[in-house]
Amino acid sequence: SKKYPQGDQWLEAIIKEHVKMGIPTLIDSFPDTLPTNYPLRDMAIYYGWYDWNVSGPFLNPNFRFKKGAIAVHLHSFSAAQIRNPQINWVAPLLDRGAAATLGNVYEPYLEMTHHFDIFQDRLLKGYTLVEAAYMAVPVLSWQNLVLGDPLYRPFLHLDGSGEKADGDREYRAFRLATDRWSADPAKLESMLHEAADKLHSGVVAESIGLSDVAQGLVGLAPVEFQRAKSLYTAPADKLRMDLHLISLKRNSDDAKVREEAIPMLKQAKENYKTIPESAAAAAWLNIVDPPAPPPAKAK
Repeated sequence: SKKYPQGDQWLEAIIKEHVKMGIPTLIDSFPDTLPTNYPLRDMAIYYGWYDWNVSGPFLNPNFRFKKGAIAVHLHSFSAAQIRNPQINWVAPLLDRGAAATLGNVYEPYLEMTHHFDIFQDRLLKGYTLVEAAYMAVPVLSWQNLVLGDPLYRPFLHLDGSGEKADGDREYRAFRLATDRWSADPAKLESMLHEAADKLHSGVVAESIGLSDVAQGLVGLAPVEFQRAKSLYTAPADKLRMDLHLISLKRNSDDAKVREEAIPMLKQAKENYKTIPESAAAAAWLNIVDPPAPPPAKAK
């Protein structure tokens, strides 16, 4: 947001920390929020802004956060009410499975909302939810809310200790490899590719691509996303890889490259028309190639 750059700076700080710690992170920097039914997978952490009401991937009836997820959407009235899961943000995020969130019951102004970068940093350092939230808010007032178990410590076992669930194996491999070989990028890349092959993991390949994007290595990312697409089996995951590739086109400084997104979106819309997530391709297509206005009616 050009008008309120501070919010973007908070999110950018979180991205840098996640890259360093081996937490795969999808970055969406377009003016509009993620499109309706965007095919997210294994969402354990979410930070976003600035729609008034719940939107994007959270409208997909199939969407659920991972157990224990931290999910926060920045809006002045995100907690204006907390009972209707279809409006504002706090109620919808909790309804869709988030374990904890932050919100505002009324306009606190940006500077006096919870500072997301501080909040996430303290959680990653092992502080409880209530400690992290208290450290992240610059003033105490009636506007700000914290919802969740105040003693919850979501990253208590970030070092790889604790329960080792099979469903987390690929993320654990990516995280531990990043931790071990972060000082040797070439070795890290080699080990991650080995892990992707050994585990036959679209998750690891996609995570490599997302890390490349986060570090500005956009020339390397397409190969990883194509590789991930070949490893994934679910149509929604394959569509997400296409959307990653299309996002790179849309973000290009070259107008001709940006135009390449249009046929790619048309193809994706057609290829995945049988799943609800195809609405994401249709929404982006309407942005980059808006339909012609209806003809004027003669009076």
